[in-house]
Amino acid sequence: MAKKDNLDSMNSNAKELKTLFAELGSLVGELNSQLESTANATGKIANNTSKTKNNQQDNKSLSKEFMDSETNREALQKKVLSLSNEQL
Repeated sequence: MAKKDNLDSMNSNAKELKTLFAELGSLVGELNSQLESTANATGKIANNTSKTKNNQQDNKSLSKEFMDSETNREALQKKVLSLSNEQL
């Protein structure tokens, strides 16, 4: 009887281990899925950060162009104002 009880106990333990490993496998799969989602989100953030940096550089360039054109407009205005009626 003792041998049968030991075999039953071992069989029961093996079934529990099988269940636990299945649950563990499921958790590992879920973790991998979450890591993949995190990696994708991180990639999107990096891409958006790069776009933002490029946009900032474009804005600086446009601001400089605007300021240069404003300076040129002011210089031209001063020049026109300094002309005599005959020169105009």
